[in-house]
Amino acid sequence: MLITGASSGIGRELALLLACRGAELILVARGEAALSALTEDLRASGAAAVDFLAVDLTDSNAVDTIVALLGDRPLDLLVNNAGCGDYGRFQDIEWDRYSKSLQLNMCALTALTHALLPGMLLSNRGCIVNVASTAAFMPIPLMAAYAASKSYVLSLSQALQFELRHTQIRVMALCPGATRTGFAAAAAAESSNNFSESNTASPAAVAAFALKKIDGGATGIVVHGFKNRLSTVFTRLVPDYLVMLLANRVMRSDAHSINPM
Repeated sequence: MLITGASSGIGRELALLLACRGAELILVARGEAALSALTEDLRASGAAAVDFLAVDLTDSNAVDTIVALLGDRPLDLLVNNAGCGDYGRFQDIEWDRYSKSLQLNMCALTALTHALLPGMLLSNRGCIVNVASTAAFMPIPLMAAYAASKSYVLSLSQALQFELRHTQIRVMALCPGATRTGFAAAAAAESSNNFSESNTASPAAVAAFALKKIDGGATGIVVHGFKNRLSTVFTRLVPDYLVMLLANRVMRSDAHSINPM
């Protein structure tokens, strides 16, 4: 079982749950110290084996390094959890930040899935979980590029599931809403109303939900939280302009607001 973005947030919580089942885990993230500490916790929790790789997934050789670490071991679960985003007016974000986030959210996810899927097809079993977001269902002012990148993840996951429908490999697009991870701080979005305490879920709750869906054989789009599921239905029923007006109201803070007119 391979999890990217495993050192914190949803990825970390999912690794802890799987370790309690005696799973064999491969953890991927940038921070070596955090991965090393987590590895010790997982071994103590009962994981059968834990390997970790501290690598930046946006590096050109990252996927090859992961494939080499996996070797001939069969892979029955791939969780593409690593992701990041930026908060603010589109033109105010430095291009280097956008380039990095788009590379991570879309290109790295796609490249890793492309590299590991053939091995899963040989054994004709397994599950690919791509962590998208409820942001994937709508254009979001102040997080325009992030929402667009998650729409890509959603679309890719649905298409792959259709292509693989006659195999024993499942593809799931996990769509949590705002979650109390390091995402808001990294995106400089802590002032946004969307990331207030009352509007966010715990990463442990999202991970437990995801594992329940994996166990239950879920495929396609899986949305965490009743309110989030309602919102995804709402976005399909009303005009995009109204959706963006409401999204802008939720996202904005005193420092970042867009005049809806």
